[in-house]
This record gives sequence, C-alpha cells and structure tokens, in this order.
Amino acid sequence: MQGDYRRRRRAFDTLFKHCFYDPAGSFGYRWECVLRRLDRTEIDSLVRSIRQNITVLDDDRPPR
Repeated sequence: MQGDYRRRRRAFDTLFKHCFYDPAGSFGYRWECVLRRLDRTEIDSLVRSIRQNITVLDDDRPPR
C-alpha cells in the first residue's frame, strides 16, 4: 500500500479533495492524516513489532 501511494501520490492526494476540509474533524482532513501516516511508517519496524506480539493459538505459553 505504501508503495502504491508513493507511486501514485497525486491520485491518492486528490481522491477526496472535493470533500469538506476542517482540521477540527472532517473526512477530507482525516484522509490527509492517513496518507501522511502511511508515508511516514517504517514498514520493517512495524512488521517486526507485530510479529513480536503475535501469540500462536496452539501455543501453551501465556500471552505477553
């Protein structure tokens, strides 16, 4: 998803430009925030963190 955004940034950025924009709370503003967060995410670090916190259902160890 991040790669798609970076390749087609203009398409994603303008997808909801027609929507009302208000930093106090609107879909247009929230979409902009989602894209900014997507662009800034360090994917390898996120994957590593998720994998460290996954518990296997068949595992006898107690959850962390």
